[in-house]
Amino acid sequence: MATKITTISIAFFLIYFSLPPLSTAFVPQDNYLISCGSSANTTADNRIFVGDLSKPGSVSLSSGESISLTNPNPSSKSAPLYQTARVFTSASSYEFNIKKIGKHLVRLHFSPFNSGNHNLNHANFSVLANGFSILSNYGVKHTVIKEFIMVVNVVDFEIEFVPMSLLGFAFVNAIEVFSAPDDLIFDYGAKLIGPNGLQEFKNISEQILETVYRINVGGSKLTPFNDTLWRTWTSDEDFLVLKSAAKIARTTHTPNYQKGVYSFGVVLFEVLCARPAVDPLLTREQVNLAEWAIEWQQKGRLDQIIDPYLMGKIRPSSLKKFGDTAEKCVAEYGVDRPTMGDVLWNLEYALQLQETRRQQELHEDSGISGSGVVPKLPSSSVGTEGGSGGSEVFSQLLNSEGR
Repeated sequence: MATKITTISIAFFLIYFSLPPLSTAFVPQDNYLISCGSSANTTADNRIFVGDLSKPGSVSLSSGESISLTNPNPSSKSAPLYQTARVFTSASSYEFNIKKIGKHLVRLHFSPFNSGNHNLNHANFSVLANGFSILSNYGVKHTVIKEFIMVVNVVDFEIEFVPMSLLGFAFVNAIEVFSAPDDLIFDYGAKLIGPNGLQEFKNISEQILETVYRINVGGSKLTPFNDTLWRTWTSDEDFLVLKSAAKIARTTHTPNYQKGVYSFGVVLFEVLCARPAVDPLLTREQVNLAEWAIEWQQKGRLDQIIDPYLMGKIRPSSLKKFGDTAEKCVAEYGVDRPTMGDVLWNLEYALQLQETRRQQELHEDSGISGSGVVPKLPSSSVGTEGGSGGSEVFSQLLNSEGR
């Protein structure tokens, strides 16, 4: 009996500054790329998908009833990966030998075609990952890639395809199962603003997450060839409501960094100062926001260049913690930068410092005396990208006023 769970669908957004691809690609310990229904290997985006008929090592196909199909009339635009398919006429599964327990990306490729007695457009089926339902009553009419992020905590990981009727069938063209970076998804901080107010998600990594949208804000479409996790990013053009009011900011030089934490630090300064990362219309010392902001941050006068709307509204201790966090993110050497998890902890702490001020103001307005509300401190240890030891900036959490 399959166990059903509710998958949380998350739209992933990235503020991406049209930087060149990362120079150091992520190398997953588990990396299974399967071309289903094929006896030969197929190359897609410089990656080799192994035909499941060639009996690839560490991957096995169950003894359920299945057949391999080849598209008899592929179009000139049809990708080679989608010219074959594995069709299941009864519950059948692929089993993967997992070397590294932890977060994994699972991608299922569906591209229907008509071959003999099987028109794949008429397929109706469910898919389970180790007994958990990830697709139910599913069918496709065009090429679709379904992506899931999940924790794989077993050595033998099974993906099962189950037709929804005795005369029905399931199919799949290709499967990807590979290890994900440990810090790809965090267990805290995800919030959704909806009609019923603010909803916070906890223990996110324990859920099965489905990628719904992946948008390259301000940039063009990115293909798996240009992404370290072989993802596709869609341009934001089709999602803009007021296109005439939107502007795109691009850097005009190749930066000397290649880490996401650095880019996130630049974003923090952008949000705080309400200006783009690079503005060639400003004076020479102000063109590069990160360099200019760091100069004021180190002088202890960051409050002089923040968004005028925020002036006088941010508690100094909260601003200092925010500035310290952004400064550490844009450190010259990657080993000196914090992990993204530590960044989130410190931003949460900066928020708590700011909310403490609000709590105190509420107490004062209501005539209640007292020393105010003591913020809840993060419990995680603090480290940098190069190690787990605490840094000077990121170890100042014991003092409610910051460093």
